[in-house]
Amino acid sequence: MIFFEHKGWNSWVAAISLHGIYSLSFLELWALSDGGYSLRILDQIDLLGDRADFVFLKALGSSKKKFRLESLKRLGWVAVDPKGWALTARGRAAADFLSFFVAISRQKRKN
Repeated sequence: MIFFEHKGWNSWVAAISLHGIYSLSFLELWALSDGGYSLRILDQIDLLGDRADFVFLKALGSSKKKFRLESLKRLGWVAVDPKGWALTARGRAAADFLSFFVAISRQKRKN
């Protein structure tokens, strides 16, 4: 195991490690499943044109949204609110944590 004497390296290694964990998380898989749904819509339109089954696609999209919200609810990140869904304290903490990576990616674009 390599130990760095300069404290700056520790921060870089930690940031890169956290980014790796984030990249392999369920959020990455969620993004992939969204792409699958979008590709399915495009395939339907490409293959069937006006005969595409938009009622089925709408129902599929609704079921995916419901499943994702229920998953977030099981994690304790969202709760049912009179106006719809709301972030819980745990969900806000997760959102704040993930916003760190958004800030990093914006910083890379500026350089």
